Formats: sequence, C-alpha cells, structure tokens
Amino acid sequence: MALSGAREDAEGTLPGAAREKLLSVRARTSTRSATLSRSQPSSSTPTFTSLAAKTFILPLVNRFWLYLRDTATSSLSSSRSGSYGGGAAAPVLLEPILLGRFLATLAVLVHAARHSLAFLAVVVPEVITFVLAIKPSGPSAVRAARPHPRAGDDIDDESGLDEDLVTSAALELVLVALDATVQLDGGRTLMSSSTANGGGGALVVDVKEWAEEVFEREERRGGRDGVGRAGRAAAGVLLRVEEVSAKWRLSVGW
Repeated sequence: MALSGAREDAEGTLPGAAREKLLSVRARTSTRSATLSRSQPSSSTPTFTSLAAKTFILPLVNRFWLYLRDTATSSLSSSRSGSYGGGAAAPVLLEPILLGRFLATLAVLVHAARHSLAFLAVVVPEVITFVLAIKPSGPSAVRAARPHPRAGDDIDDESGLDEDLVTSAALELVLVALDATVQLDGGRTLMSSSTANGGGGALVVDVKEWAEEVFEREERRGGRDGVGRAGRAAAGVLLRVEEVSAKWRLSVGW
C-alpha cells in the first residue's frame, strides 16, 4: 500500500527519467489483500495511538540498542578468548530471519501509530536512525556483533540471502515511516528535526544514498527479471524522499 501510494503521488510531482524508472517498479500485492486493507474502518478509539510511542515502539528500539551493545561486548570478549563464553552465546536476535521479523513488526506498529502525538517528531526520526545503524550495507553494528562463520560454511550464498532479507525488511520499515510522514505533513517535521545524526535533512540524505545503492545493485542483478523485494522497497523510498526534498530543500538550506 505504501509503495502504491508513493507511485500515485509521484506520477504528478516527480519529473524526468528517474521517475519513469522508479514508477516502473510495481508492488506484487494481490488485489484481494489491497482491497481488504483499504476497506478496514479507522478506529476512533485513541488507545493504541496514545500508548504507541512510549509503551511499544520506543521500548522495542531502545532495548534493541542495549542488545546490540551487549552482543558487541560479548563478541569482543569471544574474539579475545577464541569462543563465546557463558550463557546465551550467539546473538540470536541478529539472525536474519528473526531480525527481519522484528523490523516487520516495527513496520506494523509504526503504521498503526501514525496518529500518535509523538509520531512525527519522535517516532519517525528514531526509527529511521535505528534502521540506518543496522542496515546490512556498509559498517554495521549487526555485522560487528554477529559471530564469525564456521569453517565450511557457504559464506557467499548465505550472506547474500541474509543481507537481502534484512535489507528488504529495513527498507520497508523506512518506507512505511516516510509514507506516513508525507501523508501527515509532507515531511516538514522530518526535514527540520534535530537528531544524533545531524539536523535538517541529514537523515533524509542518508536514507536516499542507501536506497540508491540498493536500487542500483538490484537493477544490475535483476536484469530482465526486474528488481526484487529490496529493489521495490528502495524505489518506494526514493519516490518519497524526492517528494519530501523537492518540497522542503530550500527551507533547510539545501
């Protein structure tokens, strides 16, 4: 739904060949599931939205930060001693299938929390900052915390599939956050927010660079078959980023 919305909005706002390339990427969503999603009545009970940030989303993100810190410490200790020592040695939550599900769960919660009072100013920048920190490409806390592969493992195939799984889920989470941001205030709050990564559009720039990298890689790899799940999510993110930056780049001094 987020990708379809991004495509529809971009058809009238994003000019040039870049738009044609991104718009050519279509979401593989069944007609039935899309119709059911659109037909769900909006709830007038503010119970979840009033609790979403403080009770659900931010605790999940913050505790994952702590988990990354602890697993990184364990990894450092194990590298010195030659093996993981004591208790739950392997960083289980960093296994790609579990990390992908964790990110997908956050995406559902973020979508449902879009009318929370803290959504634009707190939830969106916090979630995007978190995703950028754990994204598979480039330096990553997740990679640093994961144990070394065992001798005989098929490293290339396994790591490639692992990266695709996590990258897809991570980009889809960012797409959900950006889609809600655009729908609510056109990206104004995000572009003007101050975060640990810098003020203004620093997060937007980082997201754009990452999504471009993923989309170009997917294009090269996909050939005639087109881009995969990660490429489709990256296309949606780029459409939303272009929409936001085109509207607010002057106000933040770009």
